Amino acid sequence: MDASQRKANGAIAVDLDNTLADTSGVVVEEIRKRYNPEATIEGWTQYGAEKSFGIPRAATIELFHEAWKSWEKIPPVDSSAPDVLCRIHESAEIYIVTATAGRKEDFTRWLDNNGIPYDGIILVGHSAEKISAGNAHGIRAYIDDYEVVARSVAAEGRLAILLERPWNLDFAKSNPDQNIIPARSWTEIGSILDSLYARASNQ
Repeated sequence: MDASQRKANGAIAVDLDNTLADTSGVVVEEIRKRYNPEATIEGWTQYGAEKSFGIPRAATIELFHEAWKSWEKIPPVDSSAPDVLCRIHESAEIYIVTATAGRKEDFTRWLDNNGIPYDGIILVGHSAEKISAGNAHGIRAYIDDYEVVARSVAAEGRLAILLERPWNLDFAKSNPDQNIIPARSWTEIGSILDSLYARASNQ
């Protein structure tokens, strides 16, 4: 499929931290060492680490900065994500849309090293800006782990795929909005996107 057809199909936006890159897995190890020896990913039940583990917000931001300085040590959330996105990239443009703390060049190195295809990286100051930032690129679906982003996307009438993580499980289980689809893995995300673009090709 040529570039003009991929653009016409509508792009997808993919979050970076904890949707592609398991940054919180690295951060929680440092939280255990420095602040709370009982901290675990399973115990990270609210989006902000400061809410789950009682540490200062500034400390959380700094830990994410530190994690990205050693980008090569951050594992992927799901090893199937690159294959899924390579397949979807045949039908649609892919933009990495992130509000994470770190340097764009480190994000680029991580994405390239892990074989993630993308047409651009869009950096925003806050998660709330992801919707407006994506408007210029014809984004029709967002993949994210933050329920606030999912709700904002759904309110705009677009599709939000919420990757289930410990901090969004309660919302994922109780969410009634048909524009928000929870997914337990990147394999499930791939099936959702395959269906989305199959419908697009038949219209």
